[in-house]
Amino acid sequence: MINGDDRAATSLSRGRAILITSPDQITADWLTRRLRDGGYLSYFRVNDVRLIGREESGAATRYNLRIRYSDISVTRSLPDNMILKVYRAGHPLADREVTFYRTILPAMRQRFGEGDLGVSDAYDAFYDIDADQSHVLIAGIPTGYKEHREAVPPTGRHFAQLAETIAKIHASFWQNEHLGDLALTEAQLEDRLARQRDGFDRFLSDGMLRPDPDQRATLNAVAGRMPADFRESLLTGRHLTVIHNNLKPGNLVYSHRACRILDWKDWRTGLPAEDLACLIAFHWPPAKRKFEEPRFLQRHWAEMKRHGVSDYAYEDYLRHYRRAIGLRLGEMIGSWRMEDWRDGKWRLWDSILAGLCAFDEHDVKQLFPG
Repeated sequence: MINGDDRAATSLSRGRAILITSPDQITADWLTRRLRDGGYLSYFRVNDVRLIGREESGAATRYNLRIRYSDISVTRSLPDNMILKVYRAGHPLADREVTFYRTILPAMRQRFGEGDLGVSDAYDAFYDIDADQSHVLIAGIPTGYKEHREAVPPTGRHFAQLAETIAKIHASFWQNEHLGDLALTEAQLEDRLARQRDGFDRFLSDGMLRPDPDQRATLNAVAGRMPADFRESLLTGRHLTVIHNNLKPGNLVYSHRACRILDWKDWRTGLPAEDLACLIAFHWPPAKRKFEEPRFLQRHWAEMKRHGVSDYAYEDYLRHYRRAIGLRLGEMIGSWRMEDWRDGKWRLWDSILAGLCAFDEHDVKQLFPG
């Protein structure tokens, strides 16, 4: 049973699991044991683990590690760089990525095999319920992959690859009975909508930005409101699946022929269209979006169908996409914090402006309750 609120202290690997809070704890002997326990390393061993970089975020500290093995042939199947993410104690998402790597990704592999799923592998993941803190040890960005400076995928092949990767994830848990515990209750749904209204009130009161009357009316129409069919889906599980929930260009890297989706701390259950709206409506430039949006959506829907989603009409899919633009606007304005603006996170407003443009072009307002 997949349960995002299950904060059990468990690990991907067999044996005694411990919370890692410093890269100093990842010794060559420790990593050798974990890789062997997990079935990743049979004959050779880890010779050296070296810290080569460190990055801080509001959620976690990320350590970049260089791994050296006793034989170079090991790097054909294991990475020579790994990332240790140590989540801050008490962070509300402290257990989420652990759950993803313990349950979601293994289930995907069981269905689709050991080929490249466009998601980094994890070699250790642990949540300590007493400390309310977690770590994940995942493969680093493979050689040949890099961020693309433009918001849209760099080539037609990458468009297809990205649509296929997202569709595989969505198809893996389409209306899956294991997600039943993650359907929202009325109280949880109302709490989510109330937080959106609170965020909108903060946005209006902090005075950092002054939306024009049309922008203000649109944001007021979506903050804390939800169309009836989306409400029904979230309460009953219909059309629900696993979504990334923060699918933006910064969480994508590309190689010559493939793509990879990073950072799974925000995953939740939702409708597939929520991921597509986040990526396309809020991050692709309007001119590019108008040209690429129809064929990308068609490709994603067709890939879901190819992977077994047979009970989802394209007309319903497109209607959900339009509604998801409004829902995403409500969630983004609901997350507004004046301190974020002061810390330089002003790009949130740029994304909101892009979403407002898509909202108008898709005539989303008529789909929201008055």
